[in-house]
Amino acid sequence: MRRLVIVLFIWFSAALPSQAVPDIAELRAPFRSETFTHDELRIVQLGLILVGHYNGILDGKWGAISSKALSGYSYSEFSEPPKNIHLTSLIFEAVDFLDSSEWEIINFDDPTFSIIVPTKHRSEVVESENYFSFSHSESSLNYSISFSGLDKVVNFHKFAMSEAKDDSNTYTVRNKNRIVTSVEKRNNQLLYVRSDLVDNVWTTVLLSAFPQDKNILNAVAGSIRFNNPYEFTIPENGKLAQVLDTVIAIANEPKQTTEPKKTETPKNALIGTGSGYVISNQGHILTNAHVIEDCQTLKVNETQLDIIAQSELFDLAVLQSKSLLNTPHAQFATSTISLNQDISVAGFPFSDLLSSLNVTRGNVSAITGLKGDNINFQISAPVQAGNSGGPVFDKYGAVIGTVVAKLSPKATGSVPENINFAVRNEIAQLFLSQNRIPISFNANNTPLSAVDLGILASNVTQLIECYN
Repeated sequence: MRRLVIVLFIWFSAALPSQAVPDIAELRAPFRSETFTHDELRIVQLGLILVGHYNGILDGKWGAISSKALSGYSYSEFSEPPKNIHLTSLIFEAVDFLDSSEWEIINFDDPTFSIIVPTKHRSEVVESENYFSFSHSESSLNYSISFSGLDKVVNFHKFAMSEAKDDSNTYTVRNKNRIVTSVEKRNNQLLYVRSDLVDNVWTTVLLSAFPQDKNILNAVAGSIRFNNPYEFTIPENGKLAQVLDTVIAIANEPKQTTEPKKTETPKNALIGTGSGYVISNQGHILTNAHVIEDCQTLKVNETQLDIIAQSELFDLAVLQSKSLLNTPHAQFATSTISLNQDISVAGFPFSDLLSSLNVTRGNVSAITGLKGDNINFQISAPVQAGNSGGPVFDKYGAVIGTVVAKLSPKATGSVPENINFAVRNEIAQLFLSQNRIPISFNANNTPLSAVDLGILASNVTQLIECYN
């Protein structure tokens, strides 16, 4: 077992294993709760609380409420049903929560009781033998814990009901051994009171926070547990660890440290071109990492580009230009590639000779890359130098890949005739999501005409210029 704090350290400091190849099929596989342990699912539930999609107990039991919460999250963030890759963002939400303000689980022995609370940036308000009360300076959260008899418990809940703004936002549970009252107060503050009878002692937790900290309040409320304390851990060899380790390896790929090549080319001279395509209304462009190699300045339409993120492992990079704000952008396919499906490739090969956009057509000739790697797939559409970073469209106008025209001599020794490769759609989505780049998906189910595909390609594909 390993603590999430340790995982967070790895996330920031670990080096990419030299032979780490992500199992994309597993990352993109549909989420199935039965393949994960309760410890793993508890982490996912915490992440769902923190993004505002779940309001329940952090017990790792995956019922209808948890399923609905994950589906709502996946559709809102990724426009598709839950997949294993979607869990990674939730894990990091949980990690950030537990580490950023030094939250921890505190345990009581009599009765046996545990709860997540902030241990840093808190101020003690009241403390006695049977009553503790604290405020949190980093949020509006206040929390109190009381051990008492039934009479005092009844007064706690009567007070909560008296503070309610109205009945519409009131939630109550009245059982023999458990009483819960959750209300919105007249000043809009949220108040949650839970009392449990354990070992002949009533334990009451009182939580309050303003709406902006609702998710924090829900996380603390969901962590309350009696008789069987737990810690938030990820099983070392479990399914969640496998998914997480793949993404960690991707995120911690070593940055390029080689010095620029010495050249006699005049400074600020154009030394190369490549292709890219707009992927958001914020002016983000996706291209290959090798397109921007050794570039001191990058431009599109005579406007300088900023480098937002890059990955040598995937040969992908994200650039951004203010000149492309709110311009047409490409949308990604929601389905995986199929063998022999029709494709169109757009780009700017030999831009010094062919000044306009070039569009070629072909098909998917293999669903894997060289030696069966699952980062790339093979296409028959002709591509040349300068096509690198251009989009590969399916017949509906959705992006299914990013052209890699420059093959590694280490892999082949030479460039085989009529064999070209593109980075898979799933890889691009993974890379973009881990760098918090907004993406959208194509909902069109009517094939576009060749002319309409050409118009789409012209609207989103850009010539990238590299200057020394």
